[in-house]
Amino acid sequence: MIDLHHPHALWALLLVPAFVVALAIDGHTRRRVLEKIGHLPQVQRMTATVSHAARRWKAVLLVLAVACLGLALAQPQMPGVAHLEPRRGLDLVVALDFSRSMLAADVYPSRLERAKRELDKLIDGLKGDRVGLVAFAGVSMSYPLTNDYAAAKLFWRDLGPADIPVGGTNLSGAVRDALELLENGKQRHRATKRPPAQVIVLLTDGADTEGGSLEAAREAARRGVKIFSLGIGTSGGDFVQVANEDGGKQFIEEDGHPVRMRLDAEALRQMASVTGGEYVHVDPERFGVDRVQQAIAAMERDEEDGRVVQDPDEAYWIVLLPALALLIVEALLGERRRARPAPPSSPGAAGLPGLVGPAAMLLALVPALVGFDFFERPNPEVEQGNRLLAAGKPDEALAAYDRALAARPDDPAIHYDRGAALYAAGKMPEAMREFQRAAEESHDPSLRADALYNLGNVQLKEQKAK
Repeated sequence: MIDLHHPHALWALLLVPAFVVALAIDGHTRRRVLEKIGHLPQVQRMTATVSHAARRWKAVLLVLAVACLGLALAQPQMPGVAHLEPRRGLDLVVALDFSRSMLAADVYPSRLERAKRELDKLIDGLKGDRVGLVAFAGVSMSYPLTNDYAAAKLFWRDLGPADIPVGGTNLSGAVRDALELLENGKQRHRATKRPPAQVIVLLTDGADTEGGSLEAAREAARRGVKIFSLGIGTSGGDFVQVANEDGGKQFIEEDGHPVRMRLDAEALRQMASVTGGEYVHVDPERFGVDRVQQAIAAMERDEEDGRVVQDPDEAYWIVLLPALALLIVEALLGERRRARPAPPSSPGAAGLPGLVGPAAMLLALVPALVGFDFFERPNPEVEQGNRLLAAGKPDEALAAYDRALAARPDDPAIHYDRGAALYAAGKMPEAMREFQRAAEESHDPSLRADALYNLGNVQLKEQKAK
């Protein structure tokens, strides 16, 4: 079965009737010019060597060649050979502290902002690993394991302490929520296969207000999960200002005195130790994730979770080669009857210019055949929506995608982008419909795969694990 990668390029076939009309007008114009030259019998004797049949055949060959070139622009493809693309990776949950103490500025620009940059660096360095996220203060918010690193980082890009409904620092709750994400991911592996290594990266200042963190770490050790704790801040600490009811700012106080938010490294060191992990201090001069990246690089990866990939085979040559043959025959086919042998130099002198036109037409196709798309242009509304979504403004991005859909309602790529915005806005049923439509209507295997993958993320978010 042959599929067209750019079916919209078939509009180029409209050049065929236009070409036919142009050739007809050219023939009519030639006759009118000959009639005006002078005495008709004399003109007929002068043009007696012209073969009108050969001229018509040249026109037919040229029209057929243009039709073949139009089909080549649509980039026909045939199903390729399916192969299993292995994906080696471990399961990693990153837990980030969003308590108010993380607003301390003893690490520039603040503990929280520095922590986000550290974790973005860690996630960017992953290759095939699945990552889940936990944002915690007094309670936790979680994001399931995924290979979509860009979507994962959007989860907490604009998140702050005010977005967590309960204050405090519940380290034990964060670890247990991370263990739940890992357990859900573990169920994907068959009992006959050993699951990959599982790791929790805990980035906090360690000021545990709820207790029980060491017991949660022991539970992680019993499950074979290692904890790498990253302590951020300085031993001297810093005071933290927060917004008050009057719109101003005030220090976090205890018994009427500002509280200095210090790093509690000992608790984090103990949590890492009982699981066989490591404690790393993140200070203003040192990047803490480097050591974590080195440690997890040697851990066991899972090779079972591969995916079947079927790369299409390009088939444009099926119509491009006939087009080349037609153009060469058209260029070599003379318009005059063979009255006497031509001088030895004539065929070369006449044939070379005759091939210039076909060569120019084939060269014009080269950009399309190496991947350049003449027909698709960036949609400004889609680009604006992408920028807004990356900035953490899904509602505004959704409005931009809606404007793009008004102009191109059947574009599966825009439906996919709209689904991403709905997902970020928490509108799961609508996001599910958009991802489903993109998967069903797209002719791009990569887009279909992404749509189906994110459809699975929505189902998981809706507690439909099966």
